[in-house]
Amino acid sequence: MLCLYTCRGKKAKRKSREKQLEEARRLASLQKKRELQAAGIELRQKGSRRRGINYNEEVAFEKKPAIGFFDTADENQRSKEVGEEFRPQTLEQLEGRRRAVSLTLVAKCLLGFMLF
Repeated sequence: MLCLYTCRGKKAKRKSREKQLEEARRLASLQKKRELQAAGIELRQKGSRRRGINYNEEVAFEKKPAIGFFDTADENQRSKEVGEEFRPQTLEQLEGRRRAVSLTLVAKCLLGFMLF
């Protein structure tokens, strides 16, 4: 008995009762394991439950390739087309285009106001 009678409040009594029940449950399971081992019955260990993906053991959402040969000629052609469409550009090139576009818009607006 921990402090069932020496504790004062309701919460303290409930907590001590829960602790006692947990300890009794633990001792009962330990005694059961020991008795089964003495009788020669081996209990298998329960594996830990897998919650989610263990990123250290496996690659997440990996798709295994199909067994055998696979023709990738069409993929190579598509990748070349995409590569031609998206050429690398420098920041200066992009900013130069932006400035040119914004300057033409400003010039058109100013000219429009001057004409009216």
